[in-house]
Amino acid sequence: MDMISQTPKFKTTMQELILEMTSHRDEHEIFVALYGLVSFMGDDIEIGFVLSPQFIPGRDRINSIEDLFRFRQTHSDIDFIVKRSDGEGEFQLKRFKRVLNTENLIAELERVIRHYGNKLGDVNLLFIMQQSKTEGAIDFQKISERLAAILPTDDPAQILLRFRDDESDIIVSLHPKLGKSIVPIQLPSQILDRLAKKTNGSQ
Repeated sequence: MDMISQTPKFKTTMQELILEMTSHRDEHEIFVALYGLVSFMGDDIEIGFVLSPQFIPGRDRINSIEDLFRFRQTHSDIDFIVKRSDGEGEFQLKRFKRVLNTENLIAELERVIRHYGNKLGDVNLLFIMQQSKTEGAIDFQKISERLAAILPTDDPAQILLRFRDDESDIIVSLHPKLGKSIVPIQLPSQILDRLAKKTNGSQ
């Protein structure tokens, strides 16, 4: 069975993608981020990637995760695409390497938003926190209110943060509204077992 349809933007179910990811180390971070994203947006989303010009529909096929890594466009403003029943959104993955506290997060978010002229529009952002330890409590309400003050009121862009504590994988939505999803940290083997049980139960 082919993983994708032969189009510049391909899609596959998250279950198929995670099943492949569990046995592959390359570009692990982006797939772990996507696993957390599914817990926030729901199991019915589809994930897509922009393919490089080297991919020729009708000639080339993507039947494995290795094919995906070979044909995925790595020098693109789009890291991945999320499709839901209400439409699709293009995401950029951002890495946050500074000390994790409220003021540093606000400063970095403001810097990125200024880069886009204070209007994100179709650009959705997923920030991955590189450090697990925080410096004091993070005031997500304050951060969300600050974003609402500097972005246009009709700006639909999603701004998400992903980080971990000792036990959980956490995604926080900061814009357009505040929200949080918490998932227990799991080993790849545990993810595989859970998905296998879910797949078997749906047959």
